[in-house]
Amino acid sequence: MYRSLAAFGGVPTPKGIWHLKDIQTLQFFEANTKMVQKVGALINLRTFGITKVQMCHCTDLCRAIANMNHLVLLQIVAKDEQEILHLGALRLPRSLRKVMLLGQLDKKYSLPQCSMSFGSLTNLTAFHLRWSRLVEDPLPYIQALPRLLVLQIWEAYDGIKLCFKTASFQTLKELEIVDAPQLNQIEIEKEAMPSLQTLSLSGCPELKVLPQGIEYLTSLQVLHFGEPAEEPAAGLRGGGEGGDR
Repeated sequence: MYRSLAAFGGVPTPKGIWHLKDIQTLQFFEANTKMVQKVGALINLRTFGITKVQMCHCTDLCRAIANMNHLVLLQIVAKDEQEILHLGALRLPRSLRKVMLLGQLDKKYSLPQCSMSFGSLTNLTAFHLRWSRLVEDPLPYIQALPRLLVLQIWEAYDGIKLCFKTASFQTLKELEIVDAPQLNQIEIEKEAMPSLQTLSLSGCPELKVLPQGIEYLTSLQVLHFGEPAEEPAAGLRGGGEGGDR
């Protein structure tokens, strides 16, 4: 796994590429002012990955993505871990199957406003949040995705609790939570994530007990704890909290 945004390089956008109206893949190209203003003309894109995105690019970038009605994969990568992306105006095309948002999101607007279009994304099956540094539980917004299969929350949450509400994430099969330094409680309500098969938790040093309600995950096949694994794993082996329910 990439441990830093610096690992996501890119190349300068070729001059005049916006004239290639039938191009379907544009990936790992660095953002610049002209690029984000012009890329919306490429309405036949199916794969779009852009790196080195800065706050000043966000308005034009959101407007461009709204025109990409055939888009299947979207990857937005911030310039670095300190750059704050304002993506509240992002309206995701219904054709999308996978979205990767890599970088710090502004804490007030980006996810709440962007999520207003989530209910219509019936093709979207994979959603990755990385380095977002959110302090508000993002799950109430993400659960609006009706057919999500894979959810990654990686160094994206700085809060202390995550709650999977009753009847949420009905189709989710894989959940990965990585590097949540303050997270000390995960609550799973009854009938949440009934299809979950793989649960992976790592880099959560304050998480001293197994997720409350883990017994409701009756489809679970793989339960993985990375470092530090000792305390939760010991609880599982020894019938600790949640282990004998």
